[in-house]
Amino acid sequence: RLVSASANTSTLAHRRRQPSGVTSCPDRLYPRAMRSFLLLFALAISGCGSLLRTPTEVLRASHRTVPDAELERPIPPEDLRADLAFLLATLENVHPNPYAFRDSAEVRRQSAALARSFNEPLTRLELWRRLAPFVASLGDGHTGLGYPAEEYERYRRAGGGLFPLAVEVSGDTLRADAAHGPIARGDRILAIDGKPAADLVHTVRATVSGESAHYRDDRARRGWDWRLWATTGATGPFTIETADTTVTLASAPRDTTRQTAEAAASPPALVHTRLEDGTGWLRVRTFSRSGSDFARELERVFAQIREDGTDRLAVDLRENGGGDSRLGDALLSYLTDEPYLTLRRMEWRRSREYGAHIKRHLSPWVRWAVPWSLMPQVGAYFRTPVGEDYVSEGTPRTPEERALRFKGEWVVLSGPQTFSSGTLFVLAVKDNGLAEIVGEETGGQATGFGEVYSFDLPHSRLVVRSSTKRFVRPSGDTSPGGVMPDVPVDARRSATSDPALERAADLLRQRGGR
Repeated sequence: RLVSASANTSTLAHRRRQPSGVTSCPDRLYPRAMRSFLLLFALAISGCGSLLRTPTEVLRASHRTVPDAELERPIPPEDLRADLAFLLATLENVHPNPYAFRDSAEVRRQSAALARSFNEPLTRLELWRRLAPFVASLGDGHTGLGYPAEEYERYRRAGGGLFPLAVEVSGDTLRADAAHGPIARGDRILAIDGKPAADLVHTVRATVSGESAHYRDDRARRGWDWRLWATTGATGPFTIETADTTVTLASAPRDTTRQTAEAAASPPALVHTRLEDGTGWLRVRTFSRSGSDFARELERVFAQIREDGTDRLAVDLRENGGGDSRLGDALLSYLTDEPYLTLRRMEWRRSREYGAHIKRHLSPWVRWAVPWSLMPQVGAYFRTPVGEDYVSEGTPRTPEERALRFKGEWVVLSGPQTFSSGTLFVLAVKDNGLAEIVGEETGGQATGFGEVYSFDLPHSRLVVRSSTKRFVRPSGDTSPGGVMPDVPVDARRSATSDPALERAADLLRQRGGR
């Protein structure tokens, strides 16, 4: 996503972050007019299809899949150290401030100690176990080490199973989140295969990139099965000890776990149901959809809301981990006609790496001909000196007119899974006073980072993700922490109750809706 929620801007400025005497702009092999003419000529004779790369093609151009034969290849210590140095140098190049949550000197000391520990060859998976906690310790939920996909896929193809029991993670406590034989939902797990559960939680959660404890707990919960395998090599059967019983469970195929069920292929982004009291419950599960698909879902859902005669609506972002922030703006246009500010300011780190990434969206043979300066944000980015930030200031956005705009009372539900563009939506609602927020603090920072750039380490080919932008919330407050709800609710759901949703419905009824 090259244009974020802050695309609607009025003031452009540069902010120097580190000394740099280098300005990186597109090569000017021809005058701008000639380049534009050549580009238009190429479009005319060949069509746009061969000029623009699909996201899949960009991904393939950026990353190389590691064949099975290389997965167990020992990586020499000097190459391990080179990968670590490359990782840290690239983060410092592309991230607006990789040390926003940790002292830079402390991080460098940790990096030096890690480099000294590379005194024997390691496999990719062994290296992942060392590097994932290091990158996660930076505290940015958009910056982290990608999971060892090739190793996992090989393990899965060979019939390998994973931890079979859904769990709840909180602090150093691990509980069963589903009944299984003599284990009841809510039972505290004391040990797995003789290893204290608190130690396992610490090991697993250390690999999770996140900006708050409750967000990391939630990510550890949702990925407990594969993360336990990746961090410890545990393959089952698993001996699980609780206060009341000890039971041995066979490992389970990945496709039987709760996490995969939640990530079923292409579920609807929007799910609307009507509660018994007539309140509408709109679950906004994701903003990771194409604009056209999301637009069709919006029209379908709000036509249903209009047909049902719903005049109270709980807009639920508790499952929303983000995506394209423009979809959040589209949703808001169905809920309000009031102008609102999406962000106070966006700071985009100019780097050669991300500049090359932008250009990968075009076929190599036309990149030189593109008049980047004609594209407002991208052109301003390329005109910014390498090592500095391109800064854009936000201006109020007027919602697009909608025939199906909701006219009743509405509130927004948030929680630990609300992240990235999901957090931006909640921010827009809260800081502009559009509706009340009910539930728990968001998993994403109110003022935080995003717009991910991913890159391979040169020797191991492990994939690293890094933020490239800093987003300042509409109020301008840069204090750490997520978006706090107006109506806090301890919202642990069960099969029969949902405290936050019940509280939201109560609030809406109190406002005099039917």
